Amino acid sequence: MRTLCAFANDEPKRFIKGSQIDVVIFPDDLGGDEIVEKIFDGPLHRQITRALQYIQDAVNVEKVFKRDYQRQADRMFNYPLGGIEEALFNAV
Repeated sequence: MRTLCAFANDEPKRFIKGSQIDVVIFPDDLGGDEIVEKIFDGPLHRQITRALQYIQDAVNVEKVFKRDYQRQADRMFNYPLGGIEEALFNAV
C-alpha cells in the first residue's frame, strides 16, 4: 500500500526515500573526468515525462543522410527513442 501511495502522490519522497530519476551522461566515456547529471523529482508521471523529454532534447542526436539516387533523405538517431522509453519505464 505504501508504494501505491507514493506513485499517486505529488511528493513521493515522503513515502519512498530517493524516489527520483537521475539521468547521468559520461561525455568522455566511462573513464573520463566529466559527468553531467540531471535529477528529476516530483510526481512519478512528471518525472518520466521530463526525463524522456530531456533525453530526447539533450542526448538523442539525429543525423540526416541525403542520397543522390533517392528523393527522400534517410534519418537516423544515435539511440532509438522507443528503446529508451522502455528502459526508463522498466527502471522505474
